Amino acid sequence: MAVNPLLVIGIGLMGLGTLLHIVAMATPAWTLECISLWCLGWDPTTRFKYGPWMACTMASGAVLGQEKIKIETNCGSVKGEQIKLYVGKEHTGAWEAVRAFTILGVLAAIGAIIFAVVAAIMNGSSREGIAKSFYFLVIVAAGGAFICIFIGFLTWGRGVMGYLPKMPEWYPSERVLGYSYVLTIVGGLLILAGGGIAGVGGMLGIYN
Repeated sequence: MAVNPLLVIGIGLMGLGTLLHIVAMATPAWTLECISLWCLGWDPTTRFKYGPWMACTMASGAVLGQEKIKIETNCGSVKGEQIKLYVGKEHTGAWEAVRAFTILGVLAAIGAIIFAVVAAIMNGSSREGIAKSFYFLVIVAAGGAFICIFIGFLTWGRGVMGYLPKMPEWYPSERVLGYSYVLTIVGGLLILAGGGIAGVGGMLGIYN
């Protein structure tokens, strides 16, 4: 049985979006921070990367001519006590919420992909009515995945990032959102788009 190319595209977009979201979860560059007199130039400087599951510190030594004489990077998983250290005991709930919603986003996205594959297998057979039910579940799961990812995205950007330790106003530092933060919402949008293509097309009978 031939599979409609649009359905393949929808499943592919959901798969790609899920992969990007997982990469975002596994990397620490949700928030990048530079603490130095020369944040945008030569070191010495200290840079931090924060993510829901991992954090990194990069410390560079003094400059000799045009060469950095020492660069040391330490990365590790973020555990309960470290979260309290980073954002304070009263804000640990926001950090944990980001973790929970990002995981829920992955699970819902995987569910949407599975539903789409099952619907594709049933499509064009005597079980088309059941297939349409699965296409509806694709829409629900993909939409749920996006909502969970977006809540985590928003909670980090509007909450956790503001709770991270701040340097005194007189000391030069720079804090920005990083590529991992962007990847997570891009992944969510791809999941939503893929779910829409696969699910809505199936509900309308385009793939029959």
